[in-house]
Amino acid sequence: MAQIKIGSSLTFQNSILVNNAGGGVPTTPLAEADLNAGRRMFEVNFWGVLSMVQAFRPSLVKAQGTIVNIGSVGAIMRTPYLALYDSSKAAITMASETMRLQLKPLRIDVITTMVGMVESKFHDKPGRAAAQRRFALQENFSVNLVDDILAGKGGKVFPLSLLRRELEIDTQSSPYARKIRIALAEKGIPFHLQIEVPWNSTTQTKLHNPLEKLPVLIPDNGPAVYESYFILEWIEHTYPTPPLYPKEKGKELRAKQVQVVADGICDAAVLLFFEKQRSQPSEEWMARQRRKIDGGLEALNAWVGEKRYIIDDEFGLADVAAGAVLGYLKVRYQELDLGKKWPGLKKYSDGLEGRESFKGSVPSPQVISDKIV
Repeated sequence: MAQIKIGSSLTFQNSILVNNAGGGVPTTPLAEADLNAGRRMFEVNFWGVLSMVQAFRPSLVKAQGTIVNIGSVGAIMRTPYLALYDSSKAAITMASETMRLQLKPLRIDVITTMVGMVESKFHDKPGRAAAQRRFALQENFSVNLVDDILAGKGGKVFPLSLLRRELEIDTQSSPYARKIRIALAEKGIPFHLQIEVPWNSTTQTKLHNPLEKLPVLIPDNGPAVYESYFILEWIEHTYPTPPLYPKEKGKELRAKQVQVVADGICDAAVLLFFEKQRSQPSEEWMARQRRKIDGGLEALNAWVGEKRYIIDDEFGLADVAAGAVLGYLKVRYQELDLGKKWPGLKKYSDGLEGRESFKGSVPSPQVISDKIV
């Protein structure tokens, strides 16, 4: 506190106060959390911010300045094992928003930044599993935050507009979900991934999608977006750069036809998988799904030919859909042996898997704990 008083006494023309300091605790269930560590974290993340505001208030009133409190999207999200940290950010977010109303008559603006995954050494601390997350660049975050401040914004702001759509819920193996992760990565949209198994009784999927299906994309400033085909349309509309559909309408329709066939293969493959789980699976039903898979692969093979990408040899959503289903078949149906019957598709798929967006979303089998058929 003495350091805060010294700092405030040395500065008489403060126009912007940025409360950036913050701390965290190791990820752990609340029942096992180190409460003393939690108290120390609150001392920085909550009480430290209020102490700074009180100390610098006289000069801020004189300058009719701006207070920038660094919050977190953790204040509005449920993140497993981060309850203590998220609670500290929820507390300062509420205090900051109240502060904004109280200081408005004094012409002091208060901004609460809702920070998502941004590159910093903060994430290198134990328990943060930094390598497993996707981070926005510090430079992009800083530039957008300065723009928000200079624009005179108040209240909760997202210094990266991309972070307004940063929570995606899906499964590890779903080809439908993988399409979304690939599209987000191709457009450079940072996002937080929450894994669910919609078949288990503990799933939270129904809270976001009445059909209880994944994937789900949850914007902060709007309702949840669900069904993979619609999510891709939503992403393309909301984030048109870089475009993943051809400009020419006829070619766009061709790309959508490829998506329909790829999704049809996915549907048949998933139905076949679950039919196999029955105590007495229907051979006729399984044969029908296999025919649909083979027919769809024949169509994809014809569209691909010897090209790297399906439409005009330029990467787009047709390739996202085709690549996702081919990757899924490699995991779930290795007996198909794409290279033997469709060598062109195998080469095409291998090429796609070399893209960074595909490397970061490789599917893996999920464990379903509940009986589903």
